Amino acid sequence: MKRNIMREIREAHSYTQKEMAEKIGLSLPSVKRLERDAALPTAAAVTRNLKALATLAGMDIETEPAASGSAKE
Repeated sequence: MKRNIMREIREAHSYTQKEMAEKIGLSLPSVKRLERDAALPTAAAVTRNLKALATLAGMDIETEPAASGSAKE
């Protein structure tokens, strides 16, 4: 079975789908569709949702990728 991270985080915090929708700024039908994998969100929605989910999960995510390989020793 395919993992659904949104559902896992929601259930870990004992949130209802309605509470989760309010926490991450989506409508209840959108949360239901995402948990059923019946919707494909836009890139902007994915970014917004990941930030909200990371906050709920107690994680800190970068908004800008770190520069790599730019420093010479």
